Amino acid sequence: MTDLTIGYAGKYGTTAELAARLEHEVRALAEQNVDRPRTLETRCVPVQELTAEHLGATRMVVLGGAVYAGRLPRALRRFCERNREALLAREVGLFISCLYQDERAREQLSKAYPQWLVTHAASLANLGGRIELAKLKFVDRVVMTRFAKTENDLDRIDEHRLASFAGEIFAHLSRE
Repeated sequence: MTDLTIGYAGKYGTTAELAARLEHEVRALAEQNVDRPRTLETRCVPVQELTAEHLGATRMVVLGGAVYAGRLPRALRRFCERNREALLAREVGLFISCLYQDERAREQLSKAYPQWLVTHAASLANLGGRIELAKLKFVDRVVMTRFAKTENDLDRIDEHRLASFAGEIFAHLSRE
């Protein structure tokens, strides 16, 4: 059985990077655990590659998505709805990648996922985000420069929150 499955969805790679870093952090915590070091079996994949069989064979699922205009990517929203029963049958962690901080970020997090999943989640986090204007599609770049008033690249990945979220996930996995 897989200990942890991390499924993610995003457009430009930041969410995939956050998911991979989260997986690395959780595995490192398990290996460095003073009381009982161990190796966790983990999987980190785009949600489009996750199946009901993957969910059925995992102890904990963490889902992550980039928030665009207040919404998660369609693939992640569909995944949640299609796999509602399987998600409710196990521990779940949720994260978002967004540029907002503090109260606005908490609002984005609580509204991005279905309410039934937010209520069920063992752990929630906004891990921050990154914008690299040169990587954006034309329309996205126009939106960011004109409406979001962003003329430069932004890196608001929250290293502290990433480490804290990894610790929360590890704590859930450590319970027998």
